[in-house]
Amino acid sequence: TPTTSGNYNISYLMAATSFADGDKLFKEMLENRRDVAMRLAQENSAWMALDSDHKMVYDSIGHGLYPYGYGATSQEVLLYSFLGAYSGQNGNKASLTLFKKFALPNWTLNFTGLTKIPAIKKVFKTVNITHSYKATYSISQWVSNVNYDAQNMLAVYEGTNLRVPEFDMSQVTLSEQYAPLIGVKLTFKNTLAPSFDYKKSRTLTLTFSNNQVTEVEGREIVIGCGYTFKDLGFSITLLDGSNRRSISNDLTLKLDIGFRRDKTTLRSINESYSQISSGQRKVNVYFTADYNFSQRLSAQAFFKYDMSNPYVANSYKTTNTYAGLTLRFSLTQ
Repeated sequence: TPTTSGNYNISYLMAATSFADGDKLFKEMLENRRDVAMRLAQENSAWMALDSDHKMVYDSIGHGLYPYGYGATSQEVLLYSFLGAYSGQNGNKASLTLFKKFALPNWTLNFTGLTKIPAIKKVFKTVNITHSYKATYSISQWVSNVNYDAQNMLAVYEGTNLRVPEFDMSQVTLSEQYAPLIGVKLTFKNTLAPSFDYKKSRTLTLTFSNNQVTEVEGREIVIGCGYTFKDLGFSITLLDGSNRRSISNDLTLKLDIGFRRDKTTLRSINESYSQISSGQRKVNVYFTADYNFSQRLSAQAFFKYDMSNPYVANSYKTTNTYAGLTLRFSLTQ
């Protein structure tokens, strides 16, 4: 029997639920299943032809009556309930299309026009405001189901209430990134350069082998500031005092303070249960001072502090501190 297989990836839109509570969205996904199952069943002429006494079957996992062939853990029912809940649609409105025909818009915005205002131009050399959104819907691998029979649209796996789907797939992933949600970079006339970035990301993976949703969420705030001392000069004299040389270059200072939260939550569909499996809260402090002695010789003093505080009890709080001086000598012209 010939088979067809492949991967699938398309830009998607999940902005309607970007800031919704993860527990609430998972609950909505579970609640979507019955409506999605009914819609799928009503589109199947074989189900519509069944006697009314055989159309509905009690599902122990869904805790209620579901259409024959479209149980609470049916691949199709879970997939469209998942896509609907995390894109902001209920079970009555969720799309029932596996391979989307049209890519949904993602975007990047960059605004630099504030310096055209005279009052702002007097104070700032540059003002840059950025925003970016990217989301994707992907199927890691799909393959035509060898048990699928186009002549029997209501064939189920033996001993189950689960219809044999046209395609088999191991998992479906929705990913979303605001990189950044809001970013502001300023440069004053005196070279002071403060910055602010707020980034957010989440990845949701529906795995059919164990009926589980894995949610990985990350949020990060980075506050930065830079300053350049123009033409900072000093003299170098050899130990015997025979040669004296003056150097004048810019000294660039940069400080970044970051606050990041990463969390992975495992959500069991069969047990309607969620548990944090890993994650951490991190604080980072990075400081650098750069100076060029010449076209070939440069130096950087650096300080780095990382603190990680885990969410789960089987991990430990860690702190790392690094500091040093780096000299770089280039042999190229």
